[in-house]
Formats: sequence, C-alpha cells, structure tokens
Amino acid sequence: MKGSFKQVQSKFNAPLMSWDIFISYYHQSLKMGTDAQQLEKLAEDKNWQQQWNFSEKLFKEHKLIIVTDVERNVVFVSSNVWKITGYSAENVVGKNLSEFRNEASDALAMDKIRAAIRAKGPFESDIVNYTPSGSPYRCRVEGHPVFNQQGTLVNFIFFEKLL
Repeated sequence: MKGSFKQVQSKFNAPLMSWDIFISYYHQSLKMGTDAQQLEKLAEDKNWQQQWNFSEKLFKEHKLIIVTDVERNVVFVSSNVWKITGYSAENVVGKNLSEFRNEASDALAMDKIRAAIRAKGPFESDIVNYTPSGSPYRCRVEGHPVFNQQGTLVNFIFFEKLL
C-alpha cells in the first residue's frame, strides 16, 4: 500500500498555485470585457434605442447574452455560453434559436415566449434548457425586442441565468 501511495504522489508533484486560479479568472474576465465592447459596438452600429449595462449583466449578474436578428438567427453570443449551456460559440452563432429546442421543452413556457416574440414584447420565464448531451439545466430567460432609433425592430436580445 505504501508503494502505491508513493507512485500516485509522484504523479502530482506540482502544487496548485494562486496564480493558476487567478489566470483562469483573468482570461475569462478579458473575454467578457471583449464581449461587452462587442455588444456596445453592435448597439451603436444598429442604432439601438434601448441601452443595457452589458458589463453588469456579464460580471455581476453572471448572465449569458444572446443577440439574434429579427428571424432569431444568432448574431452574437457571449463567451460564457459554454460554461452555462455546454455549447461553444461556434455551434451557436448563425443558427436559429429554434434549433436548440428539445422534445422535452416545456410547451407552455415556449408558447409564452413565442407569443411575446410575435407581439414584439419583452418576456421573462423560468425554463428547462438542455446541453448538447441532453442534460437538463434550469434557467431564467429574459428577452427583449430591440428597436433602432427609427422604431424598426432590428434584433432580439436574451439574457439567461442559471437557477
């Protein structure tokens, strides 16, 4: 028994340093800072009427941010998408949100969300979403239509937070 302990012990000879923990947080913070800048640029380019504090949504509220065009094709997703959903940004951007529904999705909640989107109104709903492997996770989704300064619908924005 003593020999096997030495063998295992020798495999892990580098201690976990505070730098290891910090660098992971630092890289994620840089990505989310870039996300906030990209969202601000998108809002400026599309001339959005509404304004959100994207840094607060990402850093303080720990929300995933998804922006779609009017047809609900994803044009932006924040870098924390994998941490929250299990999907990579590459697997989400360019796809329609309807592609991420699961047969087990709550039909009543989905109907409520679709009705709000059709009416070009905001909504908030607690739903069960699914990772790519089919594992469920509970989240609160808040959605808003986004209009430009001329009053034309140009995007939808969704904020998702794990419950």
